[in-house]
Amino acid sequence: MATRHRIESSSTSASLNTNWGGTTPVSGDTAVIAYDCTLSTDLNMNAVDLASLIVANGVRMSAGDTSGNAWQISVDGAFQYFGAGSVVRMSGSLDQVEWNPSANTQLIVTGGDVTLVIVAGGVVEIGETCDWDAAGELVVLGGSVTVKAKAADVIPTIRVEGGVAIIRRDFTNAYVSGGRLEFDAPGVTGGDVHTGGGTFKWIDGNLGTIHGRSGELDSSKLRVAATATAIHDYPGLTERTSVGALAPVYGSRTTYGRGSTKVRG
Repeated sequence: MATRHRIESSSTSASLNTNWGGTTPVSGDTAVIAYDCTLSTDLNMNAVDLASLIVANGVRMSAGDTSGNAWQISVDGAFQYFGAGSVVRMSGSLDQVEWNPSANTQLIVTGGDVTLVIVAGGVVEIGETCDWDAAGELVVLGGSVTVKAKAADVIPTIRVEGGVAIIRRDFTNAYVSGGRLEFDAPGVTGGDVHTGGGTFKWIDGNLGTIHGRSGELDSSKLRVAATATAIHDYPGLTERTSVGALAPVYGSRTTYGRGSTKVRG
């Protein structure tokens, strides 16, 4: 299959059907956007499943219209964004999203499904009609990401090494080694939490087993009573709870050595 380069040197055309050097990308192609563009018409490429999609470093590329309609396309391989646009709205099956913009660009995935999402900068929003594939993973290295609520959908694995992740739906395992993960999912019983640094901020929802080896477990902003199946607390963990009466309830607690440091407020 071919590699198609969008060749316009200015944002003279808002149509996705133009300036591809002769042929609009079809399924199996690699699409490369190397010039500034704001794509807001002919957004429905729902039948196209690209091999990969690359937005080059510093390119001011935005997609979607003022009514909130998204670029409908699927990417079977990597979607790599190194650009500097304002907002990119997409909907489709996205196998591997690598979001590392050179400016504070926002990605909004309004629908479809995702498998692997890697956020290294900028702002990412996974919408309430977007599903996570069964073998999927969210990796946060920097920037911020919000995963909106969706009943019966589960993020298999979350890894937060930097930045901020706000999670409003169920997950199986969450690993926090840096940055901050905020779990704010009313009515949801989430999975197991593994802390090795950073902060796990517990705002709403129940949890499975917490393995608190280091970092901070912050439940000081709990909105309502919440429970976890069990907690394993180690000397490297700091547990921060509210100065009020509201505190999480654990089915069991296993303490290693002197256990965690307890802080109120």
